[in-house]
Amino acid sequence: MKEIIAFIKKPNRCDLYLASWSLYYLQGTLYPESSSLSKILFLMNMLVAIYYVIYVNLHYKKPSLLNGLNILLVLFTIYGIILYVTRGTSFIVHGELLDSNLYLKAIYLSLFPVYPFYYFSLKGYLTSDKIRGWTMVFFIVTTCSFFYEQKKRIMQLVELGFDSDNVTNNTSYTFLSLIPFLVLYRKKMLLQYFGLAYCLYYIMIGMKRGAILIAVICLMFFLYDNFKNSSSPKKFALFLLTGCLILLGVTFISDTMMQNDYFQYRVTSTLEGNSSGRDEIYSHIWTVFENSNMFHYLFGYGAQGSFIMTAKFAHSDWLELLINQGLLGFIIYINYWKHYYISWRSAKNIEVKNILGLLLLIFLFKSIFSMSYASYTYYTNCLLGYCLANLYYNKKECV
Repeated sequence: MKEIIAFIKKPNRCDLYLASWSLYYLQGTLYPESSSLSKILFLMNMLVAIYYVIYVNLHYKKPSLLNGLNILLVLFTIYGIILYVTRGTSFIVHGELLDSNLYLKAIYLSLFPVYPFYYFSLKGYLTSDKIRGWTMVFFIVTTCSFFYEQKKRIMQLVELGFDSDNVTNNTSYTFLSLIPFLVLYRKKMLLQYFGLAYCLYYIMIGMKRGAILIAVICLMFFLYDNFKNSSSPKKFALFLLTGCLILLGVTFISDTMMQNDYFQYRVTSTLEGNSSGRDEIYSHIWTVFENSNMFHYLFGYGAQGSFIMTAKFAHSDWLELLINQGLLGFIIYINYWKHYYISWRSAKNIEVKNILGLLLLIFLFKSIFSMSYASYTYYTNCLLGYCLANLYYNKKECV
C-alpha cells in the first residue's frame, strides 16, 4: 500500500510508463478495443521503447540476455521488412487476409519494453518495492483480460452454434507470467501462497493444457526454492501452506471433473495423446522443411512462411523459426536461449536468480508448444528488466 501511495503522490517516469501500458492492456474492459485511445497509447509506449532500445545499446554495457535478444531482433526486423516490401501492407493467402504489419508489431510489442525497464532499474526508478506496489495492478489487469477474452470466446462459439461451455482461454498463459512476481513476497507467506493459488485457479479454468503443464513445473520449482532458501522455523509453516495448496488443488480438480464435461474431456484426451491437431501441423511443417531446396533450408520461406506454405501457424516457436527463417533462425534462437541461461546462472542476487529461473522455465517450455517470443507482457518485461539490472547485486530486498 505504501508503494501505491508514494506513486500517487510523486510518480516517476517508470510509474507513468507502467500506467500507460496498464491502460493500453485494459482495452475492451475500460474502453473499446482498437479505439483511438488504444492506438495513441500504443504509439506513445512504443516510441518510448524504441528510444531506449537505441539508448541502452549505445550507452550501456549489456547483460548476456540483451546481447542474445539484440541478434534475434535484428533477424526479425530484416525478415519483417522483406515481408512488407515483397507482400505490401496486406495480402491474401489460402483465402485469408494477412496483415504484414502485424508480424513486427507483435514481436516489438513483446520484446522492446524490456529495454526501458532495464534502464529504469539501473537509474533506480524501478526497484523491488516499486514492483511490489504494482503487482496488484498487474493481477487486476490480467484478470480483466481473462474475463474479456472469455466473453469474446463464448460469443464466437454461440455464433458458430457450439456449446458455450467448451471454452479455452489463452489468458491462462498470461497468469503464468505473474507467478515469478510472488518470489518478492517471500516474507509474506500467506499473501504469497494466496497469489499462487489465485494464478493456479485461473490457469486451470482457462483449460489450456500447455499452461497447466508449465504451471505444474513452475510450482515444483517455486516450492523447492521456497524450502531451500527458508530457515528451519519457516519450513514447517511452508509445509502446512504447501499441503493446503495441494489439497485445494486436488479438491478443485476432482470437483471440476465431476461437474464440467468439457474439462473432463480435455483431461481424458490429453491422457490419450490427443494434441488438438498439433501433431498434424508439426508433421506438415516438418515435411515442407525437409523437402526444401538449399536456400529455403538455410534461410526459410520468410516471415509468416508457416501459414503461406501450410495454411497453419506452427504453434511452436522452434518450428515457426525453422520454416520462416530456416537453420539461420533456428541457430539464432538457440543462441538467444543460451544467453538467457547464462544470465540466470551468473546471477548473484538470490531473488533475481529465482525469478529468472521461473521466467526461463515458463517461456522456454512455452516456446515448444506455443508462441513464446511474441507473448511477453509489459509486466513480464518490467520484472525481466529489473532482474537484468540487478544480476550482481548481493542484497535481499524482499518484504
